[in-house]
Amino acid sequence: KATEEGKPADIKDEASAEETKQDISAIEKALTEEKNKLMVDIKDLKDKYMRSLAETENVRQRMKKQVDDAKVYGIQGFCKDLLEVSDILQTATVSTPKDQLPINP
Repeated sequence: KATEEGKPADIKDEASAEETKQDISAIEKALTEEKNKLMVDIKDLKDKYMRSLAETENVRQRMKKQVDDAKVYGIQGFCKDLLEVSDILQTATVSTPKDQLPINP
């Protein structure tokens, strides 16, 4: 069998098969490189996601602690103010002559 170019059909088929193998190899290499790039991107994004979750949890815990501290300090401030009022009333009661104090029935 001879082809239009004057080469035997077997040689043309072999050359075509070799080109096909090279094309497949090039495509396979490109896909492998793209896969590796995507795997690196996935790893990077997963790392960023995990860091974001950790940061969010840290912020939540800090805010909870600040709210708890504000409650404690608010109660302490209120108690301190009440003690001052109590001390003033006690001092006023002690310094007022007993005959001027009203008698409660």
